[in-house]
Amino acid sequence: MISLTRLVTLQTVGNAAIPSSELARGIGFSNEMEGDASDVDRFRRATLGLYRRSGFDRATVAARLLPTAEPRRFALHLTISEGAPTRIRDVAVQYRSPNPVTGAMEPSKRQPIPVARLLGWLRVEGGVVLNRARVEESVKTIYANLARERYYSAVVLPPRERVVPGTPNEVDVVFEIRAGPHYDIRFAGNRNYRDEELYEA
Repeated sequence: MISLTRLVTLQTVGNAAIPSSELARGIGFSNEMEGDASDVDRFRRATLGLYRRSGFDRATVAARLLPTAEPRRFALHLTISEGAPTRIRDVAVQYRSPNPVTGAMEPSKRQPIPVARLLGWLRVEGGVVLNRARVEESVKTIYANLARERYYSAVVLPPRERVVPGTPNEVDVVFEIRAGPHYDIRFAGNRNYRDEELYEA
Protein backbone atom coordinates (compact mmCIF):
# COMPACT_ATOMS: atom_id res chain seq x y z
CA MET A 1 0.00 0.00 0.00
CA ILE A 2 1.23 3.48 -0.87
CA SER A 3 1.35 5.82 2.09
CA LEU A 4 0.29 9.32 1.09
CA THR A 5 0.14 12.62 2.84
CA ARG A 6 -1.71 14.60 0.15
CA LEU A 7 -4.07 14.06 -2.76
CA VAL A 8 -3.35 17.35 -4.44
CA THR A 9 -5.77 17.41 -7.36
CA LEU A 10 -8.51 15.53 -9.22
CA GLN A 11 -8.07 14.73 -12.90
CA THR A 12 -11.07 13.48 -14.88
CA VAL A 13 -11.48 12.16 -18.41
CA GLY A 14 -14.77 11.33 -20.15
CA ASN A 15 -17.18 13.15 -17.82
CA ALA A 16 -19.42 15.03 -20.27
CA ALA A 17 -22.63 14.88 -18.19
CA ILE A 18 -21.19 15.93 -14.83
CA PRO A 19 -18.67 18.82 -14.71
CA SER A 20 -15.42 18.10 -12.88
CA SER A 21 -16.16 20.65 -10.13
CA GLU A 22 -19.58 19.12 -9.48
CA LEU A 23 -18.11 15.64 -9.55
CA ALA A 24 -15.47 16.59 -6.98
CA ARG A 25 -18.14 17.97 -4.64
CA GLY A 26 -20.36 14.95 -5.18
CA ILE A 27 -17.69 12.43 -4.20
CA GLY A 28 -16.23 14.52 -1.38
CA PHE A 29 -12.86 15.28 -2.97
CA SER A 30 -10.97 18.48 -2.19
CA ASN A 31 -7.53 19.58 -3.32
CA GLU A 32 -4.70 19.03 -0.86
CA MET A 33 -6.72 16.56 1.18
CA GLU A 34 -5.00 13.86 3.19
CA GLY A 35 -5.39 10.32 1.94
CA ASP A 36 -3.75 7.07 0.94
CA ALA A 37 -4.10 4.32 -1.63
CA SER A 38 -7.15 2.86 0.14
CA ASP A 39 -9.10 5.99 -0.86
CA VAL A 40 -8.78 5.21 -4.58
CA ASP A 41 -11.51 2.56 -4.66
CA ARG A 42 -13.69 4.62 -2.31
CA PHE A 43 -13.64 7.53 -4.74
CA ARG A 44 -14.24 5.16 -7.67
CA ARG A 45 -17.34 3.71 -5.99
CA ALA A 46 -18.53 7.18 -5.00
CA THR A 47 -18.22 8.29 -8.62
CA LEU A 48 -20.27 5.30 -9.80
CA GLY A 49 -22.90 6.11 -7.18
CA LEU A 50 -23.07 9.74 -8.30
CA TYR A 51 -23.54 8.67 -11.90
CA ARG A 52 -26.25 6.21 -10.94
CA ARG A 53 -28.14 8.91 -9.04
CA SER A 54 -27.85 11.02 -12.18
CA GLY A 55 -29.38 8.29 -14.36
CA PHE A 56 -26.22 6.81 -15.90
CA ASP A 57 -26.63 3.18 -14.86
CA ARG A 58 -24.16 1.89 -17.46
CA ALA A 59 -21.27 4.13 -16.46
CA THR A 60 -17.89 2.59 -15.68
CA VAL A 61 -15.05 4.24 -13.77
CA ALA A 62 -11.36 3.44 -13.52
CA ALA A 63 -9.33 5.19 -10.82
CA ARG A 64 -5.60 5.42 -10.25
CA LEU A 65 -2.99 7.56 -8.56
CA LEU A 66 -0.52 9.60 -10.56
CA PRO A 67 2.67 10.96 -8.98
CA THR A 68 3.44 14.66 -9.13
CA ALA A 69 6.79 16.41 -9.16
CA GLU A 70 6.74 16.61 -5.37
CA PRO A 71 7.24 13.56 -3.17
CA ARG A 72 4.28 12.12 -1.28
CA ARG A 73 1.86 14.21 -3.35
CA PHE A 74 -0.41 12.48 -5.84
CA ALA A 75 -3.21 13.26 -8.27
CA LEU A 76 -6.36 11.15 -8.33
CA HIS A 77 -7.11 10.31 -11.97
CA LEU A 78 -10.62 9.10 -12.96
CA THR A 79 -11.34 7.70 -16.41
CA ILE A 80 -15.10 7.62 -16.98
CA SER A 81 -17.17 5.93 -19.66
CA GLU A 82 -20.68 7.31 -19.12
CA GLY A 83 -22.64 5.05 -21.45
CA ALA A 84 -26.21 5.71 -22.51
CA PRO A 85 -28.36 7.30 -19.79
CA THR A 86 -31.62 5.85 -18.52
CA ARG A 87 -34.54 8.07 -19.53
CA ILE A 88 -38.00 8.49 -18.09
CA ARG A 89 -40.68 7.49 -20.57
CA ASP A 90 -43.62 8.41 -18.34
CA VAL A 91 -44.45 9.43 -14.77
CA ALA A 92 -47.50 7.96 -13.05
CA VAL A 93 -49.20 8.55 -9.71
CA GLN A 94 -51.20 5.84 -7.97
CA TYR A 95 -53.34 7.63 -5.43
CA ARG A 96 -55.43 6.01 -2.76
CA SER A 97 -58.26 8.32 -1.76
CA PRO A 98 -58.40 9.30 1.90
CA ASN A 99 -60.96 8.11 4.39
CA PRO A 100 -62.59 10.87 6.43
CA VAL A 101 -61.78 11.27 10.09
CA THR A 102 -64.61 9.91 12.20
CA GLY A 103 -65.46 9.84 15.86
CA ALA A 104 -65.07 13.05 17.81
CA MET A 105 -64.34 15.06 14.66
CA GLU A 106 -66.68 15.83 11.81
CA PRO A 107 -66.12 13.72 8.68
CA SER A 108 -64.20 15.67 6.08
CA LYS A 109 -66.05 16.60 2.91
CA ARG A 110 -62.81 17.29 1.04
CA GLN A 111 -62.69 15.75 -2.42
CA PRO A 112 -59.63 13.67 -3.40
CA ILE A 113 -56.74 15.67 -4.79
CA PRO A 114 -56.79 15.46 -8.62
CA VAL A 115 -53.97 13.39 -10.07
CA ALA A 116 -53.07 16.26 -12.42
CA ARG A 117 -52.39 18.42 -9.37
CA LEU A 118 -50.26 15.71 -7.76
CA LEU A 119 -48.21 15.45 -10.94
CA GLY A 120 -47.63 19.20 -10.74
CA TRP A 121 -45.87 18.72 -7.41
CA LEU A 122 -43.21 16.45 -8.89
CA ARG A 123 -39.67 17.45 -9.85
CA VAL A 124 -39.50 14.93 -12.69
CA GLU A 125 -41.26 14.46 -16.01
CA GLY A 126 -41.30 12.16 -18.99
CA GLY A 127 -38.72 12.46 -21.76
CA VAL A 128 -35.75 13.45 -19.59
CA VAL A 129 -32.80 11.59 -18.09
CA LEU A 130 -33.72 9.79 -14.87
CA ASN A 131 -32.32 11.93 -12.07
CA ARG A 132 -32.85 9.94 -8.89
CA ALA A 133 -31.97 12.90 -6.70
CA ARG A 134 -34.96 14.76 -8.16
CA VAL A 135 -37.13 11.70 -7.64
CA GLU A 136 -36.20 11.79 -3.95
CA GLU A 137 -36.88 15.54 -3.84
CA SER A 138 -40.31 14.86 -5.36
CA VAL A 139 -41.19 12.57 -2.45
CA LYS A 140 -40.29 15.31 0.04
CA THR A 141 -42.34 17.83 -1.95
CA ILE A 142 -45.37 15.50 -1.95
CA TYR A 143 -45.14 15.08 1.82
CA ALA A 144 -44.86 18.85 2.34
CA ASN A 145 -47.85 19.62 0.13
CA LEU A 146 -50.01 16.89 1.64
CA ALA A 147 -49.23 18.28 5.09
CA ARG A 148 -50.34 21.74 3.91
CA GLU A 149 -53.56 20.12 2.69
CA ARG A 150 -53.90 18.57 6.18
CA TYR A 151 -53.28 14.95 5.23
CA TYR A 152 -51.05 14.56 8.24
CA SER A 153 -50.82 10.76 8.19
CA ALA A 154 -50.12 10.43 4.45
CA VAL A 155 -47.58 7.86 3.29
CA VAL A 156 -45.59 8.06 0.05
CA LEU A 157 -44.10 4.70 -0.83
CA PRO A 158 -40.61 4.54 -2.40
CA PRO A 159 -41.03 5.36 -6.11
CA ARG A 160 -40.82 2.37 -8.43
CA GLU A 161 -38.85 2.25 -11.66
CA ARG A 162 -40.80 0.09 -14.12
CA VAL A 163 -38.69 -1.10 -17.05
CA VAL A 164 -40.33 -0.51 -20.42
CA PRO A 165 -40.38 -3.80 -22.40
CA GLY A 166 -38.16 -3.66 -25.45
CA THR A 167 -36.51 -0.39 -24.42
CA PRO A 168 -33.81 -1.12 -21.81
CA ASN A 169 -32.81 2.54 -21.61
CA GLU A 170 -36.28 3.73 -20.56
CA VAL A 171 -38.34 3.37 -17.39
CA ASP A 172 -41.67 4.55 -16.09
CA VAL A 173 -41.46 6.14 -12.63
CA VAL A 174 -44.44 5.33 -10.42
CA PHE A 175 -45.29 7.26 -7.25
CA GLU A 176 -47.75 5.53 -4.92
CA ILE A 177 -49.49 7.82 -2.43
CA ARG A 178 -51.67 6.69 0.45
CA ALA A 179 -53.22 9.91 1.56
CA GLY A 180 -54.88 8.67 4.73
CA PRO A 181 -57.59 10.79 6.38
CA HIS A 182 -58.03 14.48 5.77
CA TYR A 183 -58.25 16.45 9.00
CA ASP A 184 -60.73 19.26 9.44
CA ILE A 185 -59.49 21.34 12.37
CA ARG A 186 -61.56 24.00 14.04
CA PHE A 187 -59.97 26.78 16.09
CA ALA A 188 -61.70 28.77 18.83
CA GLY A 189 -60.53 31.87 20.64
CA ASN A 190 -57.72 32.66 18.20
CA ARG A 191 -57.96 36.45 18.18
CA ASN A 192 -54.34 37.17 17.29
CA TYR A 193 -53.79 34.71 14.46
CA ARG A 194 -55.74 33.72 11.39
CA ASP A 195 -56.68 30.06 10.93
CA GLU A 196 -54.29 29.83 7.96
CA GLU A 197 -51.35 30.91 10.13
CA LEU A 198 -52.19 28.29 12.75
CA TYR A 199 -52.44 25.60 10.07
CA GLU A 200 -48.96 26.48 8.84
CA ALA A 201 -47.57 26.33 12.37
